[in-house]
Amino acid sequence: MSRFASQKLSSDAIGRDAAQMAAHMLQCKAARGDWFGLAGALQRVSVATAGRLVTVACLGALLLAALAAFR
Repeated sequence: MSRFASQKLSSDAIGRDAAQMAAHMLQCKAARGDWFGLAGALQRVSVATAGRLVTVACLGALLLAALAAFR
């Protein structure tokens, strides 16, 4: 295979990859709706508070049980 044939195959692959990337980016853009930013922010808050929320709820239940017991 000549050097020029190898370069042509390489440039075809690059062009194909670029076209696939462009199609993917258009698909991603279409998937982002009006509420995408809000949904992302809520997801980050949910991830950050999920473990802490359970801990705080358990501590609150223990506190309420202790207050009820010593009343």
